Amino acid sequence: MKKIVLITTGQPATNPRIVKEADALAQAGYDVVMIGCVWSLWATLHDADIINNAKWKYISVPTSHHIFEKLLLRGLNIIARYITAKYGIAERVMAKHYDKMCKTADNIGADLYIAHNLGALSVAYQAAQKYHATLGFDAEDFHRYEADDNAHSAIASYLENKYLPHVKHFTVSSPLIAKEYTSLFPNLKPVLLHNVFYTQQRNIWSADDNVLKIIWFSQTIGKGRGLEAVIEALGRYNGKVQLTLIGHLNDVNRSYFDNLMKIHSIDKQVVKFLAPVSPAQIFDIVKHHHIGLALEQHTPYNRDICLTNKIFTYISCGCAIIASDTLAQNQFMALHLNIGVLVKVNDADSISKAISKYLYDRDILQTHMQQSHALGAELYNWNIEKNKLLSMIVR
Repeated sequence: MKKIVLITTGQPATNPRIVKEADALAQAGYDVVMIGCVWSLWATLHDADIINNAKWKYISVPTSHHIFEKLLLRGLNIIARYITAKYGIAERVMAKHYDKMCKTADNIGADLYIAHNLGALSVAYQAAQKYHATLGFDAEDFHRYEADDNAHSAIASYLENKYLPHVKHFTVSSPLIAKEYTSLFPNLKPVLLHNVFYTQQRNIWSADDNVLKIIWFSQTIGKGRGLEAVIEALGRYNGKVQLTLIGHLNDVNRSYFDNLMKIHSIDKQVVKFLAPVSPAQIFDIVKHHHIGLALEQHTPYNRDICLTNKIFTYISCGCAIIASDTLAQNQFMALHLNIGVLVKVNDADSISKAISKYLYDRDILQTHMQQSHALGAELYNWNIEKNKLLSMIVR
C-alpha cells in the first residue's frame, strides 16, 4: 500500500480541501497521514468531528505561544523583508512552527508528500528528500500575489522558485491559477481540481417564499470583503430580503456592521450573524437560502483569479449565485449563464439590481436554483472531481 502524507500549517476544520483529499485517498486504499498545526480555537472545536470519522490519521504538531518564539518570528520577518530570505529564514517566516513540523514529517516515511500551502512546501520537500519520495503541492492560491505586500510577494516568490522545480505532483484550484504557474514553471503541468463538494439534498426553500434569503460565509466577517455594499443594498427592500453571515466576528467588526445597518435603516432581524461552523454543517445552513454571495475582490491579484469553495458550496446546495466580476468568476459565470448573476465589485447599485431581479421574478430565481443544483450533480461534484486526483497517483 502506498503511503501518502498531507501537510498544512493549518488544521482540518480550516481547510475543507485537504480533508476531501485525505478522505478520497484513504477510501481508495492508500495509507494517509495528515500533519497540521493549531490555527484557531473555533477550528479546534470542530476538528474532533472530522478526525473521529476519518479513515486517515491526523498528527497535530505540538505548538506553544512562548514570548521568545513570538519575538524570534518578528525578528525573522524583519530580516526576510529588509536583509535576506536565505538560510532558512523565509521557510520559518512562512511557517511559524517550521522546525517542529519538519521534525514531525521527518519521522514519517512515505512515498508521496503533498504540501497544501506555501508554508508546508519546504517541510514536504525535506521529508521527500530524506525518503527519496515524490514531492507534491496543491496550489489553492497564487501565493506570490496573495497579499498586497511587496515584501510578502518577494518571500513567497523566493520559496516558490526554490521548491516548485522539484514538485512532480501539482494541483491547482482554478484555471487562471494554473495559467499563472504554467507561465512561471512550464514543467509543472498542473492538474485542475476545483473546490467542489458532494451534491447535497435539493434546496428546501421554494422560490415562492415571501422573504428572499441570501447567505455569505467565511472564516472571518470583516471590513473590505464586499459586505458593505450588500448591506447598503438591503436597506432598499424594507425587510423583504434577509442576509445570513457566517464567520468569526469580533467586537470591533460587530460594532462596525451594526453602525452600517443603522446608517441604512436596516432592522437587526434582517441580518443574522452566525459563529463559524464545521465544514459539514455549512451545507445544512446554506440549503435554507435562495442565493449565495461570492464577493471576491480584484485585489490582491490572487483573489481576482481564484475560485473559492463558496461558489461550489452554493452550487452543491442548489442556490442561485450573485458573484462579483473578478477575472475568475467572470470566466466561470460566462460558462454557466443560468445559475446566477454577475455584479460589480463593491457596487451597491449593481448588487441591488441583482437582488431585485430575483425578488420580483421568481421564475428566473427558480430556474437558476434548479440549474445550479443540476450543475453540481452533473459536473462540479467531488465524486467526479476526485478521480482526477486519484489518476495522478501510480500504485
